[in-house]
Amino acid sequence: MKSLKVGIIGLGFIGVAHMDAIRRIGGVELTAVSDVNLEQAKRRAEQFGVEKCYTDFNDLINDPEIDVIHNCTPNHLHLEVNEKIIKAGKHVFSEKPLGLDAKESEKMIATLSEYPDIVAGINFCYRMTPLVQDMKHRIKNGEIGD
Repeated sequence: MKSLKVGIIGLGFIGVAHMDAIRRIGGVELTAVSDVNLEQAKRRAEQFGVEKCYTDFNDLINDPEIDVIHNCTPNHLHLEVNEKIIKAGKHVFSEKPLGLDAKESEKMIATLSEYPDIVAGINFCYRMTPLVQDMKHRIKNGEIGD
């Protein structure tokens, strides 16, 4: 089976968390990263042994070798970046929130519906953290309400 080649756009705190997580997933290879801060992009690429490093996210999106892109950009860029990823025929895994409001999210879903072979997902990494799991347990047991 062919490994999926993954790229990450945005290498702040959450982007680095994605880089770390991807290393533990079988069948995927972190191949490219992009960040507007070239120094940070190069440092992270070297730290994680990533082959390609871009400062312009469009270059990563247009890289023919990349199959899947994780969008870890600031929230106000999610619509623009996700739509470009989808229209480039790449699978997308976006950080939350999907959009700044319901209209942006609706627009992305409409764009995605035009590309039925594209798989898209939204990350909500906190749901499995111990604190959130503790809250879930307390709610289930009626300790803190609904």
